[in-house]
Amino acid sequence: MTVKIAIANAKGGVAKTTTALSLSAAFAEEGKTMLAVDLDPHANLTISLGYKPTGLAPTIADVFLGDCQIQDAIYATEVELLSLIPSNHTLTMAENHLMVRDRYQLILSEALSNLNGFDIIMLDCPPTLGTLTQNALSAANILIIPAQPEYYSAHALRDMLNLILAIRPAQQSQAQVPNPSDDARYPQSHPPKSCKANSYRIQSGCIRNRDRNRHAPARKPTIWSTHSTICTRESSFPTIQSISQRIEEIHE
Repeated sequence: MTVKIAIANAKGGVAKTTTALSLSAAFAEEGKTMLAVDLDPHANLTISLGYKPTGLAPTIADVFLGDCQIQDAIYATEVELLSLIPSNHTLTMAENHLMVRDRYQLILSEALSNLNGFDIIMLDCPPTLGTLTQNALSAANILIIPAQPEYYSAHALRDMLNLILAIRPAQQSQAQVPNPSDDARYPQSHPPKSCKANSYRIQSGCIRNRDRNRHAPARKPTIWSTHSTICTRESSFPTIQSISQRIEEIHE
């Protein structure tokens, strides 16, 4: 069974793409066959994996529009065992056409159901609650919501949880919600009480927030490519083990 993980938050600048990229590379390093899907028209994940978005075709936009099969939009990357379905600005146009289609929230889920040969599919969502994010939430087995310990970020987290409840019954979802980033400038915070009050399975964790992490994409594909100068997997992504355990539970 292929496990699909969505990285989503309506708030921008909370390390969604960095999380998607580095988790994908980490699981690939462990021998899992990975597919990263860029659902953001800004195409930062596409850029990080070595492709220039301008003029690139086919992309995930072509899949949404029905112009190509999803298998034809898969690209190899320099990271062994990690493949990519890229994005570019045409995804904005595609999104505008989705809502007029029947079952538009399930387009991605149905397309991914035709894929074989991947252990994990990582869905990097845009910083909105629009149709692209809704498609990702409908398709995902696990949801990771990166958040910062800030008022606006907490507000966006509430909106995201409301969207989850609107799209999927609680018993069908498994929410993976890391605690807001561990940043020395802000006090430690915890998931809001509203997160704990529902029947979703909540997994909290803390991710260190460092300038080197934010600048890592300009140097190497992942934030731990150079362990001595950036960070280690254990210190920056303590939730990896718990995500792996959750994947094993899904397989069972």
